[in-house]
Amino acid sequence: MNIARVLSALTVVTLLTADPPARAGFLSRVDPGAGPNALRPNSDLARDEYLRATAGTETRLITFEGLSGGSRFGPFGTTVPVGQGVTLEGSGLDTVPPPGFQYGLTNVPNASAVQSNARLGYNISGDARFTVVPLLNAGTASVVFRSAASFNSVGLYLTGLGNQSGDLELLLDGVNPFKVTGSADGGVLFVGYVGDPESRFRTLELRISGISGPNRDVFSIDDVRFNVVPEPGALVSLGIGLGAVWLAATRARRNRRD
Repeated sequence: MNIARVLSALTVVTLLTADPPARAGFLSRVDPGAGPNALRPNSDLARDEYLRATAGTETRLITFEGLSGGSRFGPFGTTVPVGQGVTLEGSGLDTVPPPGFQYGLTNVPNASAVQSNARLGYNISGDARFTVVPLLNAGTASVVFRSAASFNSVGLYLTGLGNQSGDLELLLDGVNPFKVTGSADGGVLFVGYVGDPESRFRTLELRISGISGPNRDVFSIDDVRFNVVPEPGALVSLGIGLGAVWLAATRARRNRRD
């Protein structure tokens, strides 16, 4: 038994419980009116800040590429797997697009200026995204990402978010709402939450409240990053297991000497 390797593994357990490089909380930056081919310095800066803050943790990226479902999200209450152990469900959403448009799981390249633009949303990467279209006069609509693994940080791009009708909030496990403000010209923003080592979440909800009148905001979601973390009990078990291996190796060495 190589004792150096055991000690190295114990060091990994210590690192997994170390403090993150940034204070816990939300971060967000917006590029008003920025379309598919425009630079997005502010939102990309927020993404880079998020990546630095979550460096060293496991990232599970949702890009919506290669998913079936086409233009419709499905009946209310439908749960759609989007990969990486994450499912998506929604309520208060319009599921019947006009001819030539796609709602929900959207497979439309940015070259299609009819639906991919600064006011309706577009792809950050690849040729797919999730388009949020609330029902008119719905009052409240929501999109919920549900992760099989616990996460303590999450970040995502929103494109096309305006200020026509309703207020958008992000909630983690249904609490601590963070208001996200769009722009009259749409554009793109990155919003993220960086958690502390003890934070554990399973759901991210985008909730739109106060939807009324003849207007509604249509926007898109893309490149959702979940930074998953082991459960505290798993770390303790790993540490105990490695300690037991080290003790067994030590006893075996002593027995050989005897």
